[in-house]
Amino acid sequence: MQLHYPALAAPFDSALQAAVADVLAQYDPVGIIAAGSVIRGVGSPSSDIDLYVIHLARFRQRLQRRYAGVPCEIFVNPPDQVRRYFEDEHFHGRPITAHLLATGTVLLDQDPIVQNLRNEAAKWL
Repeated sequence: MQLHYPALAAPFDSALQAAVADVLAQYDPVGIIAAGSVIRGVGSPSSDIDLYVIHLARFRQRLQRRYAGVPCEIFVNPPDQVRRYFEDEHFHGRPITAHLLATGTVLLDQDPIVQNLRNEAAKWL
């Protein structure tokens, strides 16, 4: 399994690695995408890390954790739920999921569905 981490300042680098290690220990992801101001390199000391986890299991989960003192929001979803979020959030004028997937940094991509969802996300934007 090949992971691709962006270069981040401390403590964000260790927080991201710890969050991903936790995700890998708890789930069987086919994709992990990191997003937010920290990942874009413009985070402040009060910024959090957003992790979007795509898996093929039939459940979804949203977690809020701290790693190395950094708040992390983790979204765990199967592809069909991601697509429901695209549609629902577009309807409400808040394409949060599409933005996270389209603009985030891919840390793990083990299935074509990851890039397919990123392409779909870009279209929703």
